[in-house]
Amino acid sequence: MELNSSEKKENYYDNSLLVIRFQGTINHIWLLPEAPVSFGRDKNNDVKLALFPLDEVTFQWATADISRKHFVIEQNEGRYFIEDNTSTNGTSVDCIALHGQKIQLKQDQIIDVGGVLDLKVHLRENSLWLHRITNMREESYLLFNKEITIGQSLDSTIFFENSSLFPYHLRLSYKDGFYYISKQDQEAKVMMNTIPLELSSPRILNSGDQITIGEIDIAFKPQRKI
Repeated sequence: MELNSSEKKENYYDNSLLVIRFQGTINHIWLLPEAPVSFGRDKNNDVKLALFPLDEVTFQWATADISRKHFVIEQNEGRYFIEDNTSTNGTSVDCIALHGQKIQLKQDQIIDVGGVLDLKVHLRENSLWLHRITNMREESYLLFNKEITIGQSLDSTIFFENSSLFPYHLRLSYKDGFYYISKQDQEAKVMMNTIPLELSSPRILNSGDQITIGEIDIAFKPQRKI
């Protein structure tokens, strides 16, 4: 798919948010395909960390314990490493403080951020999931994955066991700063902004696109890179 310069400027993204509504729940999944990924309180990080709701004084004070640039995660030959970014209140993994060391992340470890926020590590295929487990559990971070499948199969990147989806219903892919969408089965029903998505070449995703698969609604909300 060839795009002109104005289309490239409009659609070129790096980190993006999927807002998924299913059976009365709303989940936020941040897609972070490029390495390294920085975490901290400052908005210039790849992931801006805060405790919610911020309009409560208690959470405002607790969020201040997260440094502006708190920690970084890198990928190297299929392995994932975390390093504290000289944060004020430190970063620990399974209760062991990093103290400037870069360590490899492993399945089910708990990352403690400044003593106020815990993230659980989940390794899946060629990606790293971080799930918030102490505040706003409905938000998670998917790192370094450029091919995301959505379906009923447990092997899908994002799966819904009790749904009407096909095992591999939908695919989202990231390449050269663009996100694309394609359905994975001829019979799979996918609505894109209320229009059926055909089984054809992948279509580029735009900011604000609404996707419906079965009883699941997905909103695509990217963070502009340029």
